[in-house]
Amino acid sequence: MKNQLSTVTEVVVRSIFYIITNYVFVSMGLSFHTHWIAILFLLSMVWATIDYGKSVNKITGKKVIAEILCICCIAISIAIAYFVGYIQGAIISF
Repeated sequence: MKNQLSTVTEVVVRSIFYIITNYVFVSMGLSFHTHWIAILFLLSMVWATIDYGKSVNKITGKKVIAEILCICCIAISIAIAYFVGYIQGAIISF
């Protein structure tokens, strides 16, 4: 029971962290959509998604659960960006 609780807690914490990180990447991608740096944010989002999927797959041992959680977390972060709003970023030159 303790091992299962620890596994669930780790997956939940990783999922919350991934949702927040993905929200930032989505926000910066939308903010800089006309600038070349948006590519870096989108690539970072892909890398974070792959890393999250691998870590959840390693923790749970089930690829289907990892994929479903990944899709749900992406949907939640996009929903937050759509309904709450996204972070406005700007490049400021000195």
